[in-house]
Amino acid sequence: MEVLIDKESPIPLYIQVKEYIRDRILSGELKPLERIPSDEDYAKSLGVSPTTLEYALQELSKEDLVFRIKRKGTFVSDKITNIDSKSSPLCVGVVVPDIKDPMVADVLMGIETEITEKGYNLIYVNSYWNYDKELSLIRQLLNRGVKGLIIYPTDEMCARSDISSKYLKRIEIPVVMVDRCPYGINSNFVTSKNRDGAYEAVDYLIKQGHRNIAHITTKYSMTTTVKERFEGYISALLDNGIEVKEGLIFRELNGYGKKDHNKNIELIREFLRANRDITAIFTINDPIAYEVYMAIKEEGLEIPEDISVVGFDDSQIALFLYPSLTTVYQEKSGMGKKAAELLIESIEGKISHIEQIYLPTRLVIRDSVKAIGLARKIKDEVGITRGV
Repeated sequence: MEVLIDKESPIPLYIQVKEYIRDRILSGELKPLERIPSDEDYAKSLGVSPTTLEYALQELSKEDLVFRIKRKGTFVSDKITNIDSKSSPLCVGVVVPDIKDPMVADVLMGIETEITEKGYNLIYVNSYWNYDKELSLIRQLLNRGVKGLIIYPTDEMCARSDISSKYLKRIEIPVVMVDRCPYGINSNFVTSKNRDGAYEAVDYLIKQGHRNIAHITTKYSMTTTVKERFEGYISALLDNGIEVKEGLIFRELNGYGKKDHNKNIELIREFLRANRDITAIFTINDPIAYEVYMAIKEEGLEIPEDISVVGFDDSQIALFLYPSLTTVYQEKSGMGKKAAELLIESIEGKISHIEQIYLPTRLVIRDSVKAIGLARKIKDEVGITRGV
């Protein structure tokens, strides 16, 4: 089993050592009552000091995974009844940020379908949008001997791309990023054509007569999806001869993991009060479109009569909102399926080069956009099929 102790990681060394030994115990590699080496040579083989190893063993003892006998050493507990079998040679790992998120769940469904159809086993773990936990889970999967990894990165993994790239470049098995990818990492990845999707959304708003179009997004400007959708917004404005107004770009919202809906809604309300001339809003995703809906309604305004709104994702949220949300559809399950295909081909040696795949998007028109001005007279001429 490969030992991946990263001295540049923000995760303390003793925790990395503890989790490495813990994985060896739970996988069955270290047997009940087997003595765990605790001397200077073992610490050296792990790349840590004897003190760090000692601290890790103390923590494992608190979890009842090991017990200590004075002057004899540290032994694996014989009370462990739920020992996982060692990873199958055909086992792959998937790290996701939050299985409860509709977007993530759809991507994972696509991954699982493809992985199982190809005869592989799947281990997926949940980082809960926590960067430190994300790195720890990646290391645990590597220590369990998975043959490949699919990573749905957190916003912080993308924001802290300098640390992330150093960490991920040390991984020697195939890795595929899905939905977003930290900058500076030359990795396989599968995502949507975010620029095209954003461009189509904003261009549609312009064709409906809107000129004062706001963009509401998160603080994580270095997340690839956030950056690319912003670029699509800017390009659509410029190509239509509309001035980009910095005051209509709102980047103050907390994203996943640090999201506070009430705080976000209040921030949006303040933004709306400061920009009374806004007629339309393009949001970075559907969950933020939901918060925009709440803020607009709390301001005593109506959608789309006062402000039109367009989202991105075409998640279930889009249908449950009233009025139903016009949004950009992306192939969420297809993204997961394609990422799994790419990983398996890499594992089996069918491809040796880096593949970067962009899946098409399309605008789904529902009830959240109103034509204004001259555009009202030509509304029926817009050649985009209405969504469900």
